[in-house]
Amino acid sequence: MYIHYLLILLVFVYISGKDLLLRFPNPTGFYLFLPFIFL
Repeated sequence: MYIHYLLILLVFVYISGKDLLLRFPNPTGFYLFLPFIFL
């Protein structure tokens, strides 16, 4: 159950990060969301 919750949270953060990258294509935003994607 806990792993499933973390997986959903990871997908949500990943999609939000890619949405922010599409709106603001800057390296700072990419490196800011990189730890969250590979957390």
